[in-house]
Amino acid sequence: NLEELNTRLRATCYIRRRKAEVLTELPPKQRTIVPVDITNRSEYGRARTKLIAWIRENAAKDEVFLASIAHLPVDEMQARVRERANSAAERARRAEQLVRIGKLKQLAAAGKMNAVQQWVETFLESGEKLVIFAHHQTILGELAARFSADSISGSTSPVERQQAVDRFQEDPTRKLIVCNIRSAGVGITLTAASNVCFVELDWTPAAHDQAEDRCHRITQESSVNAWYLLAENTIDTDIYELIEAKRTIVDAATEGDGDASDFSILRELRERLTRTDRTGSARAVK
Repeated sequence: NLEELNTRLRATCYIRRRKAEVLTELPPKQRTIVPVDITNRSEYGRARTKLIAWIRENAAKDEVFLASIAHLPVDEMQARVRERANSAAERARRAEQLVRIGKLKQLAAAGKMNAVQQWVETFLESGEKLVIFAHHQTILGELAARFSADSISGSTSPVERQQAVDRFQEDPTRKLIVCNIRSAGVGITLTAASNVCFVELDWTPAAHDQAEDRCHRITQESSVNAWYLLAENTIDTDIYELIEAKRTIVDAATEGDGDASDFSILRELRERLTRTDRTGSARAVK
């Protein structure tokens, strides 16, 4: 019960101040979804079909296992479930699941690169600066090379990282910087820009909030726009919706508002992938 959890937290040990309450002069922030198409639909479709088959095959194995222990007392049944979950085979299966889902994410990202580059080109014609966030090194490298932009990733040294930040902040001709969502999502200030673009998604709302806040922080004088370029009818849309659902859960527990139930993002993603594809739509959210 999220409402009860919030009440108990606030009654005992929890105090939270929102950024809007502390930094009252900070301009607002808005998120906007930009649906784009992919050029590798056939390849993506084949990979998705293989992933769904793998998910269903493993779900069937889970059902067989649960049926085999259904006759046991509850305590013993729970012990067997925990034992299986901690086994080397099960850990390997979870790792394989992440690899397979990661491959599908990467295919979606690669397939939308033409659309992403066109969108960035159009945006830069406005004369404003832009921060791009992505995950895979191939995507970061391709965008940095295409636009002759600095890039910050896990392999960037602290000195090079700061030099890239300084150039972006101080040089009016440096309109673009390309960043890894984890490596550059914290610890730097990029307030020379008020626009952030996400080409790939992380798994948690916190990672996106932190990345957006490289621009949305002290010294920012403009409203910050976070643009999410999502490949239509792909895993992009599923992950974004799960991130927003997860954000609702966090808000419900820590702020006492929202209506949500807890779930595993990967479990829910597996379920979504086996459903019929949905058509994405452009929309703005606060």
